[in-house]
This record gives sequence, structure tokens and C-alpha cells, in this order.
Amino acid sequence: MVIVPEEDWVKKWAQTKGIEFNFQALCSNADLKKDISDDMMRLATEKKLSSLEKPKQFILYPEAFSMDNNLLTPTFKLKRMQAKIFFMP
Repeated sequence: MVIVPEEDWVKKWAQTKGIEFNFQALCSNADLKKDISDDMMRLATEKKLSSLEKPKQFILYPEAFSMDNNLLTPTFKLKRMQAKIFFMP
């Protein structure tokens, strides 16, 4: 799963942790990823999702998907091949 966190939320998170705000750098921060993971698991449990519906792995990406970065079509659909190439190691 690829998650593009909201920049304002990340800024507030960084302030509560006393961390200097740098959105791109924070998207690589293990503590941020853990807090997001914990919140997703809490919501998944609250909504009674099955284990198949709960995300197992994800990455945080600092840039929204768009036509400019070639991840969306003009009709705003995900270009799957580009996304695979872009996000797979």
C-alpha cells in the first residue's frame, strides 16, 4: 500500500514529538510510520475488518499522485504499470 499523508497532520505530529518539520524527510521516519500503522489497525479493528482487509505493509510517499508525476491518467485513474515500476524496489 502507498500512503500519501496529509502535510498538515504530519506537521502537527512533528510538533507534538518536538521534531523539526521536513515533510519529505518525515515520510521516511519510522516513528511516523508506526503511529500511522497503529491508527490504521485501530480503525480496522473498530470497523471489524477481516485480516485480508488490513494492510500488512505500506510506504509513505510525500507527493500526491498526479498526471504531472505520470501516476494518473487524464481521467484520474492509476497507471498501474508506472506505479509498479515507481514503487517496487
